Amino acid sequence: MFYFCYCPKNQTTRFFNNKGNQKAFHQSINQKTNIMKIKSVFIIAFLIGSAHLLCAQGECDPVVKAGIYSDMDYHTVNQTLYGNLPDDDLYLDLNSDGSNDIMLTAEYSNFGMGFNSRTYVQLQHNKIEIMTDTLQSNCLAFGDSISKCSYWHDNEQDYYELGGIYMEPAYIVSGNWLSSQGYLGFRVFSGADTLYGWLQMYSIITETSSMLEVYDWAIMPGDVHVPGTKEIAEIKIFPNPVSDMVYIIAPDIMNEIRIYDFSGRTVYENITGDHTATITFSGFGPGIYYITIKNKDGVHSEKIVKR
Repeated sequence: MFYFCYCPKNQTTRFFNNKGNQKAFHQSINQKTNIMKIKSVFIIAFLIGSAHLLCAQGECDPVVKAGIYSDMDYHTVNQTLYGNLPDDDLYLDLNSDGSNDIMLTAEYSNFGMGFNSRTYVQLQHNKIEIMTDTLQSNCLAFGDSISKCSYWHDNEQDYYELGGIYMEPAYIVSGNWLSSQGYLGFRVFSGADTLYGWLQMYSIITETSSMLEVYDWAIMPGDVHVPGTKEIAEIKIFPNPVSDMVYIIAPDIMNEIRIYDFSGRTVYENITGDHTATITFSGFGPGIYYITIKNKDGVHSEKIVKR
C-alpha cells in the first residue's frame, strides 16, 4: 500500500505504480483543489488502486529530523556495498527486535552491448515503511522533516531504487541518489509503538559500476526496542547565537565534534579527547548550523545560529 499526503506546502507526488496512475492523480488533484479547501489544511480522499491520500491537522509536524541524534537510539554501520561483487547485500534490524527490516543492495550486470547498474532497498516485512517524498529529486538532506504526513511505501515485494542507469529501455529509474549523500526516512511498527528514524547513505552509479556506502542510522526508542546509544546530558554550548567563538563544556570526554551547515554539508570535524573545546565560527557564513558531539555513551545534537 502507498500513503500520500497532500498539503499546501507539500504538493509533490513521488511514487506511483505506473505513469497512468500518475497522470490520473494529477488530473484529479487539479479538479479537486478548488473544491476542497478548508482554511490552511486540505483533506483529500482519492483512491488510485492501493493509493490513499489523507492529511489531518498536525499530521505534517515533524516527528524526527534527518541526521539529528537527540533522543534517538543511534547505530553505526560504515559498510560499502559494491555492485560487481555477487550477493553483496546488507540486512539491517532497525528496531533491534531480532528480525531484519530492510535489505540494501548494489548491483551491476552487463549483457551483450547493454548493462544495468543500480542500488536499491527492499523491505523485508509489512511492518516497515520507507519515506518516498523526495527520492526522485535528491533524498533527504540534514535536518529535513520526517512526519506522519510523509509519503510512505510498505510493499515488501518491491525493490525501491535509490539510483540506476540502464541500457534496457523498459526500465524507469525510481530514485535519484546518483553521486549524492543523504538520508532515507523510515518507520517501524514495533509492538504498540510506531518508531520513526533515518538511515544515512551515499549512492554512486556509473556505466561500469555501482556502489552504496551505508554510514549509520537512528531510531526513536520504544518499549520493544533494545536501547542503543543515548543522548549525552549536561553539555553546555555557548554563546548561541554566535558571531565569533563557540565554547563547549562536557562532563565526560568528547570523542568527536562535527558541525553541519543547513544543507547537511560537514564544515567542521575534530577528534578531541577532551572535556572542553573552542571553535571559531567567524569564518562561517550567517545561518543555521548543527553541532553533534559523540562520546562513549552517546550523541548530543544541538542547533546553533551564526549571526
